[in-house]
Parts: sequence; structure tokens; C-alpha cells
Amino acid sequence: FLRKIGIRREGVGCAIEGRISLPLAPDLNDRPRQMVDIYMTNGGKDALTDYRVVQVKDGLTHIEFHPLTGRTHQLRLHAASPLGLGMPIVGDKLYYRNNRTPAPVCCCTHRL
Repeated sequence: FLRKIGIRREGVGCAIEGRISLPLAPDLNDRPRQMVDIYMTNGGKDALTDYRVVQVKDGLTHIEFHPLTGRTHQLRLHAASPLGLGMPIVGDKLYYRNNRTPAPVCCCTHRL
């Protein structure tokens, strides 16, 4: 079962397409956030996401995400982490921190 999500993203500067493989674990010191657990010492589980840049326009990168696993906050963290794309999803209240007010989110779910 494959979920395909197109998300409006802030920033430019990732490969046209690729795969993000970062294990994720709950951040016990900052719930409900998750964290990248590279060494899998905090109960991290494998998380895989394929992505493809659809469009770059007006300083925004529009990306299709294809999660191959279904971890909590997987797409949000794979997008935001410097070890992933390093570009948080616009409007994400947990992983996108832009001064005071987050920009509106633009998310299209093709299939869940």
C-alpha cells in the first residue's frame, strides 16, 4: 500500500528525486515530537521515503513523497531534518519554526 502526497515546501536545494532512509524514534524529552535516531539507540525504527521534486516556483519546492514505511511523523521529519531534505514543510507546527507565524500549508493527498 503506497501513499502519495504532494506538499508545498519552503526552500530550494535538494536532488530532483531520491530516497531518504532515516530511523525515527520518539523524542522522550520533547513529546509529541519524533527524532532521527541514526544509531538506533533510542528505540528507533527504520523509515524510508522516496521523493520527487514536482515544481520549483517563487522560492517554494513542491515535492511528492512516497513513504515506504509508516512511522509517526515520517514525512514531516524526513523533510525537516538536515540529514533528510533539510526543508521543513510549510505550516508544520512541530517541525517548521519560522519566527512567529507559520505560513499556510498546501497539501494534496492523492491516496491514503
